[in-house]
Amino acid sequence: MEALKKATVELEKIIGRKIAVQREKEAVKDDAHTYFHFTFKGEKYVGALEGTDGQTAAFAALLPAHFDGLAEETRSLSKTQFFSKVLSGEGTPAFLYQYAKKFFVEDAFCFVLALETPRLTSEVKTLSAQYGDGMDVVLDTEDGRLALLHFFGKQEEVTAVAYATGLAQFIKEELGVDVQIGVGPVARSLEEAPLSYQQALGALRYGGTHDKREKVHSYKDFVLVKMLEDIPQSRLEEYYSLLSREGAREIFEDEEMLLTAKEFLRGNLNVSETARSMYLHRNTLTYRLDKIERETGLNIRVFADAVSFHVLALLYPLVKG
Repeated sequence: MEALKKATVELEKIIGRKIAVQREKEAVKDDAHTYFHFTFKGEKYVGALEGTDGQTAAFAALLPAHFDGLAEETRSLSKTQFFSKVLSGEGTPAFLYQYAKKFFVEDAFCFVLALETPRLTSEVKTLSAQYGDGMDVVLDTEDGRLALLHFFGKQEEVTAVAYATGLAQFIKEELGVDVQIGVGPVARSLEEAPLSYQQALGALRYGGTHDKREKVHSYKDFVLVKMLEDIPQSRLEEYYSLLSREGAREIFEDEEMLLTAKEFLRGNLNVSETARSMYLHRNTLTYRLDKIERETGLNIRVFADAVSFHVLALLYPLVKG
């Protein structure tokens, strides 16, 4: 009964209600409670929730599956085994809560990164785990990639792209390996982690197809590209011609100019910061920004034009063929 008591307490925390449990053959029922039947470790029980309203009935309908899940997962899972289940979308909310508490992440947010490395996978995995503050989990995946879950407190301000960029630079400096990283959105619970992982994989695939020069690829660009890909080709070409000039092709085909523009956007349109991060003289950066404006008609020092340029940069690979 000790395991059942523990499972009951965990479920009470999740639903915020008291749960009374009796063996099925000993159960006594009344009209003031809503009852449900469940099996735990081969034994049949009856659970009771106070009240008979619709919400109580909904809880009663869901709880049997949660009790069954907790009973099935009483064996001890390693950290790797548990988080592998998390990313595959397995486990009931009660099971996830139980193990999240065990590994001290029940009150944390997270985001998922998908890493692709051309070599030294084992070493990259070790370094990736060391890069964080000890809460990161790095997993091998069946497709040969790595999945990294980064946990952080709900009050912390964490930028996933900045974290991934720092990780990519760290791996490059330590191992001389250029990794490609897809970045997923923040998951506010472990139930949302599989979606974060799928978005990270989508961003990684997008980067490999549309922007191989970049090492870090955000799910935000992936989603925007997917939206653009759903638009007929003729309409995409119309949008592109409306937003750009003929000289824009020269900018988008020039790796140095395109990188400059992207670094400027990433640096929040700050000339001094971008020049410093790219090790450029301020005058050199100003010359390049002037050339971009001359060829594309867009002054990316101005926010609205910067947004248009970003969209054009995503459009160009879709229309150039």
